Amino acid sequence: MTASARLFAVRVGTLMLAALSLGLSFAHLMEAPPRLHWSPELWMAATTFGGEYFLFGNIGAVIEIGGVGAALYLSRLSRSRPGGELALGGALLLALALVCWLAVVFPANQAMAGWTPAYTPPDFDQIRARWETGHALMAGLKLTAFAALLISALQETRAPRT
Repeated sequence: MTASARLFAVRVGTLMLAALSLGLSFAHLMEAPPRLHWSPELWMAATTFGGEYFLFGNIGAVIEIGGVGAALYLSRLSRSRPGGELALGGALLLALALVCWLAVVFPANQAMAGWTPAYTPPDFDQIRARWETGHALMAGLKLTAFAALLISALQETRAPRT
């Protein structure tokens, strides 16, 4: 495989993983406005007990980590090319979104793991706000990362050929 073909394949793979990752977070963002007004019982049932987010945690984790890895590899391949700085910026933003999940969402998930349907914990509002806010922050980071990666790819197509 030529270097040009490898770069193209890595770009396509990175953009696909970044788009899938953004889709997961954007889905959370779009669900948030009505969910913030749900009763604690309904919110807990949909979020914790109904298995609604089971695949987000399993398949989503592979997409998230794969997207960061692919974007970092793309930034390495693109470092001396037009848009290389944007590829690095996109990779760092995807990594920051993963750090946001670890620092903000994961602790909320840990707290929710101990919840039962018969009892609303006294800190429910704080944990729900943390969970929803963390996902909203991730959506913003990933949208910016996707834009940077896309513009990085498009910049090379605009660059004069030598």
